[in-house]
Amino acid sequence: MAGLVGLISHPYRLIRVFPGEVEYLLVPRAHTKLARKGSWVLDGDWDRCFSDESLVYLGSNEGFRDFCLIDFENFVFFNSLVERFVGGVEWEDTEFYRKVVTLDISCSRYTSVDRINDQLERLDRLYFDIRDNGYKTQAELQMNGGGPFEPVSNRRFPELGEVIVNVGRDGEVLFNTGRHRFCIARVLGLEIPVRVFLRHKCWQDVRREVFLARDVDCLSDRAFKYLEHPDVRYLHDFFD
Repeated sequence: MAGLVGLISHPYRLIRVFPGEVEYLLVPRAHTKLARKGSWVLDGDWDRCFSDESLVYLGSNEGFRDFCLIDFENFVFFNSLVERFVGGVEWEDTEFYRKVVTLDISCSRYTSVDRINDQLERLDRLYFDIRDNGYKTQAELQMNGGGPFEPVSNRRFPELGEVIVNVGRDGEVLFNTGRHRFCIARVLGLEIPVRVFLRHKCWQDVRREVFLARDVDCLSDRAFKYLEHPDVRYLHDFFD
């Protein structure tokens, strides 16, 4: 059962993570199964179902129906970004380009060769903009007139347009969506703001314990070891 989260998991709160430290993607993306504007808690083994298959771009369009985790090493889109921006390879010579030209992945951004080339040119501009000018939040893009890509969020709640991650039972951060920005930040070694969309129930129990604790001595060993986790740090002031 999935449930909406209350006070300790405000859906608009952002935390900061290093994409380079994230090992897995959750596919299909969690917000295709749950309402995107919320923040959710889900029990079960969704954070323990690993797959050795490769992912080109969007899991929901590539035969993945049930939640599973894909290693970033098997993510064709990211590997091709590395080829492009680290190795200096032309897009046409990357595996992603070859796959997206020959396979129907049902993505509106990559429906024809012209659209593919246009999208990849914009991706080049986004990469160099982030590299040269820094990573901008959606709120900053709204205030400063955007960039290579316009803000993807609504003006009232810009946080809803940030990169989305999920968190497994042991605090492992799992990528969900916002792949262009996330993968570019991963290539550049940046820390970025993200919104947590889905948490495992066991992880939420840890967060609840920290949130309700009167002092640090009340915590279990399990909860204590996560006090500096980005999804827990803001729930306490034990070391202030």
